Amino acid sequence: MPGQKIAESERKEQILTATMRVATKMGLEKVTGRRVAAEAGISSGSVFFHYKTKNDLLLALLDKLIVWWLTTREIQASEPKLQFLELINSEARVDDREAINLLLEFWILGRKHPEMRSRFQEAMVKYRDKFCLVARQMTKDDNDKLSQATPESIAIFASSLIIGNALQMMFAPEFSNSDALVEVTKILFLDSNN
Repeated sequence: MPGQKIAESERKEQILTATMRVATKMGLEKVTGRRVAAEAGISSGSVFFHYKTKNDLLLALLDKLIVWWLTTREIQASEPKLQFLELINSEARVDDREAINLLLEFWILGRKHPEMRSRFQEAMVKYRDKFCLVARQMTKDDNDKLSQATPESIAIFASSLIIGNALQMMFAPEFSNSDALVEVTKILFLDSNN
C-alpha cells in the first residue's frame, strides 16, 4: 500500500519511529522491513528505498538513540560540585524505559556487531566527556580531596554509576533507586573536604 508523498527526511523519520515501536514491542531481532512498513502504514519497498538493509535500518535507529542518550539536560548550578551532582541527578532520573531498554539491547548486540560496537565506543567517550568537563573544574581546588583524582577517573566513575543504574532498571527494577544513587553521590562529593 503506497504511502502519501512526503519529504524524504519526514519519511525517514516516520520509518525510524515505526522501527522504534516494532523494536520496543518485539525486540531488535524481530525487526523486519515488512513489520516496520505495516507499523508505518507504507510499503516495505519504501522502507528499503530509504534504508537499503535491515542492518542500515538498525544502525539508523541506534544513531537516533545515541543522539537522545548524549543530549545534555540543562544544568542550572554555577559551582562545579553542584553542577556535577545536577548532572548525575538528571542522568539518573532519565525515565524513558523504552529508549533505555533498546540502547541496552543494542549494547548486547554490539558484542557481535563491529559497527554497533564502534558506535557505542565513540558514544561512551562522548558520554564520559560530559562528566569530564565538570570534573576538571572540580579538581582545580588543591585543598580538596578530589584534587587527588583525575577528571577522567571521576568521569569514568560517574558514567559507570549511571549505566549501572540503567542496567538495574532493566534487569532488576526493584533494586533501582535513583534517589539513593543521588544521595550517596552527594555524600561522596559534597563532603570531600573531610
